[in-house]
Amino acid sequence: MSNFPNKKFDIESDNAKYMCISTSNAVGPTVNSTTYLSIEYAPNDISVSENIVYVQEHHIPGRVICKSQANPEPSYEWLYPNKTVTMGNTLIINDPIKRNDTGIYRCRARNKHGDRIAETIIDVQFTPRCEIERREIDDQDTLICTAYGNPEEVSVNKVHSTKQRVQKLNNIRTSRSRNAL
Repeated sequence: MSNFPNKKFDIESDNAKYMCISTSNAVGPTVNSTTYLSIEYAPNDISVSENIVYVQEHHIPGRVICKSQANPEPSYEWLYPNKTVTMGNTLIINDPIKRNDTGIYRCRARNKHGDRIAETIIDVQFTPRCEIERREIDDQDTLICTAYGNPEEVSVNKVHSTKQRVQKLNNIRTSRSRNAL
């Protein structure tokens, strides 16, 4: 070990074939011995090909590849939220995605020396949904209009309707809007 800086192996450059050679002496000729040194270590430098994947609801997202340096080679597992989605270094979702599939997907690289995790976010985008709810607020009947969408920014139009006419009251641009009519 005295020939290695800081008495430590370098996980890249010290993986090599090493040979010990003796000189001959009065009793016998030169001899040698050879070995290959392979330094083993836990996964490190883990990364994913995409940090955020935007996908529209009912479509299939692109693949995300997870990579890590390790010796021996790591096995890979994709988790969402804490359940295995797939084994292998590539996250492949073959079914059309739903809005409740939005979240953080974790890639775990593991070998006998340890494991590391990298994350990617799947952001499922969907068309706005609008709901009207009747509530009593300050002793008055009030209609609450709620709009949800992703991306969050949506326009909410308040409309007053009678049997004879529909009257647009106003137009509001808001995020995850909840407005009293």
